[in-house]
Amino acid sequence: MSYFQGAHHFNVQSSNFNDYSTVNHGLGPIQFLLQYSATGAAHDAEERQPPPRCHPQTRKRILSILRAWIKTLREERDKSVVWLYGPAGMGKSAIAQTIAEEFEALGLLAASFFFNRANPQRNKAARLVASIALQLCESIPEIRPYVEDVVRSTPTILTKSLPLQLRRLVIEPLKKVPPLAEDRTVIIDGLDECLGPDNVDQEQEQALVLGLIDTLQSSNLPLIILLCSRPESWIKEGFLDRGELWQQTNPIDLYEISDKDNDVEVYLRTQFEGIRRISDCGDSWPSNEDITTLVQRASGQFIYPATVVRYVEDRYSRPQDRLMTILSTKTLEDHKPLQVLDDLYLTILRQTPSCNLTVEVLGAMIRCAFVGHRNELETGTSIARFCQTIYNWSPGALRGLHSVINLDGDHRSMFYHATFMEFLEDEARSGVYAIKGTSPHNAGLVRQCLVYLAEASKEESNRKDSAVISIAKITWSRIWTSGMGISTRNGLVISECLDTLLKCNATHEDDVGPLPYIYTDGLEAFMFRPVASSSKQLLHDFTFISKLQRCTSHLRNAYDRKLLTELTTISSDGQDLLRRLVNLVFDPPSSALELIGFTVEESDGAQTMYFEGVDLFLDVLRSPLLFLRSDFHELRPWLSSDAAGVLILCSFNVNMLTFLATADRSTAHGWHIIKQSQLVDMVKLYLGVCQGPAWNYLELIPTLLGLFHLVESPEEIIPSLVQFREDWKPHPETSDVWDTFPSSEWAREIARCIAQCIFSGNVKMAVALFDFAGQLYHEDIADHPTLEEDVLNRRWGVFEGLMPLFEAFRRDPSGTLAKLNCD
Repeated sequence: MSYFQGAHHFNVQSSNFNDYSTVNHGLGPIQFLLQYSATGAAHDAEERQPPPRCHPQTRKRILSILRAWIKTLREERDKSVVWLYGPAGMGKSAIAQTIAEEFEALGLLAASFFFNRANPQRNKAARLVASIALQLCESIPEIRPYVEDVVRSTPTILTKSLPLQLRRLVIEPLKKVPPLAEDRTVIIDGLDECLGPDNVDQEQEQALVLGLIDTLQSSNLPLIILLCSRPESWIKEGFLDRGELWQQTNPIDLYEISDKDNDVEVYLRTQFEGIRRISDCGDSWPSNEDITTLVQRASGQFIYPATVVRYVEDRYSRPQDRLMTILSTKTLEDHKPLQVLDDLYLTILRQTPSCNLTVEVLGAMIRCAFVGHRNELETGTSIARFCQTIYNWSPGALRGLHSVINLDGDHRSMFYHATFMEFLEDEARSGVYAIKGTSPHNAGLVRQCLVYLAEASKEESNRKDSAVISIAKITWSRIWTSGMGISTRNGLVISECLDTLLKCNATHEDDVGPLPYIYTDGLEAFMFRPVASSSKQLLHDFTFISKLQRCTSHLRNAYDRKLLTELTTISSDGQDLLRRLVNLVFDPPSSALELIGFTVEESDGAQTMYFEGVDLFLDVLRSPLLFLRSDFHELRPWLSSDAAGVLILCSFNVNMLTFLATADRSTAHGWHIIKQSQLVDMVKLYLGVCQGPAWNYLELIPTLLGLFHLVESPEEIIPSLVQFREDWKPHPETSDVWDTFPSSEWAREIARCIAQCIFSGNVKMAVALFDFAGQLYHEDIADHPTLEEDVLNRRWGVFEGLMPLFEAFRRDPSGTLAKLNCD
């Protein structure tokens, strides 16, 4: 075209001319802007079809909140930004899509941008501003001329910094148009998927986007912003670092606010109804039980039911078979029905800085949660924060896992996804992130609990978080008691744990020592539990056994201190009552063992035990240091029978009984109230009257055997034990359980009893019990001639391991004790 059409009579020399009617290769400003935008990022982009949307009759609560916020008049709205966050697969994008479509129809959508980590145009911030500016030219046509002017006058604007682009292409044009009657909404979804260029850290890139949002909201524009993302820690930190932005932001936790299970159930039932219409599944398919299982597995995460539906509705397979595959926990080799879900989990895990650290984090949390589930850690305890504290992980250990880990979740809800645990435990699905076995994670957890307790028990330590201390005690003692993989073939891990235990200040006044949380075992038997399942070589090492004995003594001293403190808190009358109670159990008034004065009453579901008209738990037996039983209803039928004394005996803390029966520990404090003759008579009497499967074998045997190490003359009670075992041999009319457990249970309990004898220096009783165990071993072989060798090893291997120690006692009792520092 001619620059001076119709002009004449003038000269132009040495000049350059630019035509701004087109800015690049003949493109107009909008077409030029289009080249720098991510056209596939808009809510209605072709490449996103079909986009995720909220299923009808779901997400009612959050959609209602967002609708009300957008429609609120500008002068009445107190926040200009909503940050909707939730774990992966929760349906945030579907919510953003639904809102975008709904408010575009109402003329209230300004722009939308859906980040996507797999798309190079949508996984970085570079095209965000151009995309918003381009969409604003469509949704608010009044600003188009001003945007075009900027592009014409400064074609390089789209190569400038994003804050400058935002000011020139969005903020300044909006300020030039007449005020809008209603605010328009900008929707930015998936901020966590904005990864940035290869040379930029994703946290930096996402902080850049937050900075742009901060600039927008502080510019007094007719715009409000809906931002959706996973709850990554650095995103929240980015908000908090921008004080004005945080003040203008309403953070909404989608996981907490959603009607999770109901929404998932509605979705599943609707989708399965559609599948039934085109197949021959029948009206009763799937069953209500199947639906319930799927809802529980989903944990409110829509990605799970969506994946299930996609898999089940495959037109070339029977839906019933496909659903059965989903409900099965076994991964089939030929296909992976949850591949989409697995890919999501792997994507999240691969963002973490270290695979080994991530496996340690997840393994520790899983084992800690298992302990909590089995042993009722206080509801509300944050497993993640507890593990972070005792392991002292680097700040980045959990940063990339916030979309799958609930930082405030207890043992029931530490993972947002119920299926995440199944994924981690299946190596075929999780690969290098698989949590394989319990041994290394249990061992590490015990060690770290003891390390924390050792540090906290130092007088000058500032690591005295009472909640962490309490959980650490529960965790290490529960894992140790169960013997759940704490030992290893060479014993190094268990030995490290013992070294750490010895560093704990067991007599610290603030009760931060390592004393086990619950004392169902004698402390000697408690310490021996994991050793009983360890390698036989470990028990050949006298140095190791000596260390084990020192740890037992260490804990015994701590228990004595705590028990004496507890006893001093009991009133004088209460102490006298306790003495009479113990005397009644150990020296009953008649062979009938009728415990006169005992009653158990129940009111409003609460049970109370009275002795001589006194509620024992108001003053005397309120502490587990003294008394363990809470299910008193089991006592009521036996209070006037031969069983009463034994049941009361089994309810006492065996460590208290040991203290009361050991002169060296209790005489100086005036509590040596169980004499040797009483012990012998009591054991013989109770073994004689307790027979038959009506008895709670697992309570009786540990309690009685827990006192054997106190008896100085084994010949007085071993015959009664032999006769008791003879009476307990399985009979044809007994149930299967009585046929299968006696040998294995006897083996474990006798082994622990022998350990108590060794640690107490009672050589005669240890030798006598070893002989008794030998008889049981030969009986077991004779009674089960086809028993496999590995079964025998599991039952009796510990005795083979103890044999060198046993033989050493036979040859030189005093010398062996001196080696072990037991005398």
